[in-house]
Amino acid sequence: MELRKRGWKGNARCNLCGRLETGDHIFFDCITARFTWACFKEALGWDRSSISLQDFFYHWLLVGCLNYNTKVFLLAVVMWALWTIRNKRTLAGQFVRCPSDILFKIHSFLQKWKVLLRGIDHSRLEELAAQVKSWVESFLEKMKTVVVDENLL
Repeated sequence: MELRKRGWKGNARCNLCGRLETGDHIFFDCITARFTWACFKEALGWDRSSISLQDFFYHWLLVGCLNYNTKVFLLAVVMWALWTIRNKRTLAGQFVRCPSDILFKIHSFLQKWKVLLRGIDHSRLEELAAQVKSWVESFLEKMKTVVVDENLL
């Protein structure tokens, strides 16, 4: 949508689902974003996944809430990962090999950028990253089991 305003002539639709690409679509509604947020919901024990940036701020990132800085940081990292993955897919035609690769990209960004946080925020981010990593490893192990079981049928 923003690119169209700036004279971009490319397709304004998502090359995965065909819906109009807006910020909320890229970061919350596209299948890659929904997968990512659903994984975070499960890994971190959230009661729901957000459906838009406004919803995210309204339900999860209230000003002055507990761990506010860590949550803003996590939001920025996830959005950056989704943005870079979207750009590789849209501009370079490079699709992620496996959906879990998105989570590993986020983990990589967290590792690189965690030095920007201090004190308790740094420690809290380490805890969240460890929870997500552990959940992803467990998820992938379960997926291997499912694939093996299906091959035996």
